[in-house]
Amino acid sequence: MMKINFILLFLFQPFLFFQSPSSFQVEASHPGLKENPQHLTINISEDNKYTTNVESVICFTNQCKIITVTLEWDQFGDFSALIIPKGQALEKYVDGKALDFDQEDYQKLNQIIRDPFSILDGLTYNDLQLDEEEGLDGYSGATKAFITEKDVVVGATLSCFTLWHWVNSREIKSAIRQQSLSHLQKEEIETLMNVDEERVISYLLEYFISNPKELEANWVYFLGKANDLYASEIKELLQISDEEQQLQLLSMTFKKQSRQLMIGHILENPSFQEQLLEELNYGDYQEVNMLTTHLSENHLINDAIITKLLPLLDAEDILISRNVYWYLSDFQLSKENEKRINKFQRKKKKYLQ
Repeated sequence: MMKINFILLFLFQPFLFFQSPSSFQVEASHPGLKENPQHLTINISEDNKYTTNVESVICFTNQCKIITVTLEWDQFGDFSALIIPKGQALEKYVDGKALDFDQEDYQKLNQIIRDPFSILDGLTYNDLQLDEEEGLDGYSGATKAFITEKDVVVGATLSCFTLWHWVNSREIKSAIRQQSLSHLQKEEIETLMNVDEERVISYLLEYFISNPKELEANWVYFLGKANDLYASEIKELLQISDEEQQLQLLSMTFKKQSRQLMIGHILENPSFQEQLLEELNYGDYQEVNMLTTHLSENHLINDAIITKLLPLLDAEDILISRNVYWYLSDFQLSKENEKRINKFQRKKKKYLQ
C-alpha cells in the first residue's frame, strides 16, 4: 500500500505572536506507560505553534510498527495537527495482515483524538491486552465489548489509545496555555480582542486574573462580551473588578442568570451601592426580591430606595407589589406614603393572607 504523508490540520490557524523561548520541558503522565511521569520537550515555532514528538503507539511486544510522530497545539492549548513524517505511515492490523493507514483511517483518527469525551479516556493499557479466552487484543482492534468500531480505527486500537492520551493530556495542554499567557504582549492582546471566539474570552480572562492591574485599561472588552460570559467566567471577573465596573457589567447584561449572579455579588458589599437602584429590572420578581431581601436584612431604607420601590405597589405582578409592600411596611414612612401602603393593604387584602 502506498505510503501517505498525511497532516491532520485544525480548522483554526493560530495567531502569529511571540518568539520566546524556543522550547520548554513538561512532565506528563500516560496510562499506557509503565513509568510516569515522562519528560517531554515542547518546541515553539516562530508562528507560535507548540509541538512535541512521541512514539505513534505504546507497545510492549514486537508486533507493533512504531514511528515517531509530531503533535501540534496552538497557544490556547488546543490540539491543531498530527504530523506524520514524509515517507512513513501509521499501521493497522486487519485479518492477520499489517496495512498502512489510508486517508479514511487518518480522518477517523483525527475525529477520535479530538473528542475529549472519548471512551479511551477511562481505559488503561491493561484494558486493551490479549484476552486468551475471547481471543481479543488491543493491537488488532478486536477489543473488549465496551469498545466499538466507532471508538477506534479498526486494527489500530493501541495507536488510537496512545495518541488520544498524549493529545488530551491535561498536563501538556495546561503547560502550553500557561507558557503562552506568560508571554502575551499588549499588541497581542489587542489582536485577540478583535477575534470573535468563545475560547479567546476565557483565555484573556485568565491573563487578567494574573495581571489585574491591566484590567481597567481593557475593561471595555468585557463589557462588549457581557452576554457571552459563562457563570464561571462571571464569578472570576467579579473577583478582580471594582464596584463601578461590576455595575457597568450589570447594565450591559440581559441574561437573567448572569444578572442575578452579579446582583448577588454586588449586594455582598458591606456598603449599599445606591447606583444599583438604577440598574435593576423592576419588572423581574427575582431582582426585586433580591433587593428587598437585602434591604430588610440590613434594615436599610432612604429616600432613593423609597422613590424606586413605592411605584411598584401598582405593579401588575402581585408577587412584585406584595414583596415591596412587605418590605416598606416594616418602616415608618411619611404620612402620604403610609396612605399608599394602607390603600394597597385594603385593595390587595386577599393576597396578603
